[in-house]
Amino acid sequence: MEDLGAYREKYIVAGELNASSVTALYSSIPNHAAPLSVNLMSNTILRAMEGNKNYSISVSSHPLDAGLSALLDPENPNPIFATVVPILFGVVLPIGLSLFAASYIVFPVEEKLSKACIIFAL
Repeated sequence: MEDLGAYREKYIVAGELNASSVTALYSSIPNHAAPLSVNLMSNTILRAMEGNKNYSISVSSHPLDAGLSALLDPENPNPIFATVVPILFGVVLPIGLSLFAASYIVFPVEEKLSKACIIFAL
């Protein structure tokens, strides 16, 4: 509680081991803290269960492909992406929403036309 900034940056993962459960704790600020804490707990369990301490589970992280990150780059927009998105939101989305709204109207109209509606009077 004395220095929350240092706590947020230095204490990324933690774990709690009981006789019946294993709890992996992690900070939500670093991107890879959740898989790192799961890896820490799995290595702890592996080394506790196995007599040989040389075994470990390793994890690697692969960043986004250059093609995908270039597609989402705001400084150099892709012209194909810039033309497809307005067409998608300007044409396809309204058609999809109108069909979705019509699906709620079709069933009551068909019920009324077929006179399947039963009215109870007391």
